[in-house]
Amino acid sequence: GRELFVYSGATAAWNPETNTWRQLAYPSTNFNAGAQPLTGVWTGDQVILVGYRLHPPTREDNLFVTSYGADLGCCRSYPDPPFSLTYGEAFWTGDEMLLIGALLDSNGTPKTEDGLGRLAGLDPVSGVWTKYEAPPLTGSGFPGRGRISAAWTGTRLIAWIAWGNAAEWTKDDGWRPLPRPPMQGDHCRPRTVVVGEDVFAMLCGQAAVWSDAAQRWYSIRVPDSPPWSSDLCIPIADSTVSGLVDVWCSLGGGNVSWRVDSSKMQATRYSEPATLSQWELLPNPAATRLESTAIVWSGEEFLYFSGQGTEVEEFGGWGYDPETNVMHGFPDAPWPGRWGQVALWTGDERSEEHTSELQ
Repeated sequence: GRELFVYSGATAAWNPETNTWRQLAYPSTNFNAGAQPLTGVWTGDQVILVGYRLHPPTREDNLFVTSYGADLGCCRSYPDPPFSLTYGEAFWTGDEMLLIGALLDSNGTPKTEDGLGRLAGLDPVSGVWTKYEAPPLTGSGFPGRGRISAAWTGTRLIAWIAWGNAAEWTKDDGWRPLPRPPMQGDHCRPRTVVVGEDVFAMLCGQAAVWSDAAQRWYSIRVPDSPPWSSDLCIPIADSTVSGLVDVWCSLGGGNVSWRVDSSKMQATRYSEPATLSQWELLPNPAATRLESTAIVWSGEEFLYFSGQGTEVEEFGGWGYDPETNVMHGFPDAPWPGRWGQVALWTGDERSEEHTSELQ
């Protein structure tokens, strides 16, 4: 298929060729009123969703997994993951779904000794989970400083923690520690996206790049105006065509969007701080905040899907073509807006889910 799949309390798919939505069957066995979407992946022949039970029987029993087939028909259930998370991300490696995250309280503080990181892989063919060694991430125990972010480069997993260190994982060699990212901040969600062989990371309006070739972090200077102090910055990369990182930040109730050209970043990151010439202002789709925005790359354009809580009647999206610098809207989804969603592109391009933290 080549559609935008969205789950947000209901499930639907948007077709860019017809500019229409179609409602999908609802996996009521798991995704009910007592659950929220956490993360998900497109494998090339199915969507795998990880859900979060809001009122689990036990603290270690709050996740479940279901899937939609290639035609987005519903549904196949998988065994629950081998641990519980309140904060997690999923990545498709080509033969398994990696699930990494942490079990945190409402302040972002780890609930358990291994709360700073948990990793497992699901083989969708056998339906078997493999629990891997926990990432060797260390950070302070203060509120907001237990949040993990990660990215799959195609060969390895890079993970890091706010106010902490970083680590690299491969299935053959396991974990190895990496230097601490040059960013810090309280109560912010770290975010990460792959650009070529490198990793672009953001925290509290700060940015840095992990260079695989140089095996070190480089600070990236962000625009001075407007000030980037918000937690709500979402980077997503077009690494298949033009090598751009598209960054959207919610500032003062609206959005400001910037684009970073990775080719310029490649040339300037070795002198710190990087020059501002790499940043370019993008069109602003609407004055909707990013708490409930999900962004995907379709192989041709960035697709933004947004809403503002359960009372919002309109729940729509926009497409942005980085080659033509043109933004266009598409019809409202066939349900009211809700907090938190998983959005995935089900086309040929690799789809990575980007969404806001659970509310």
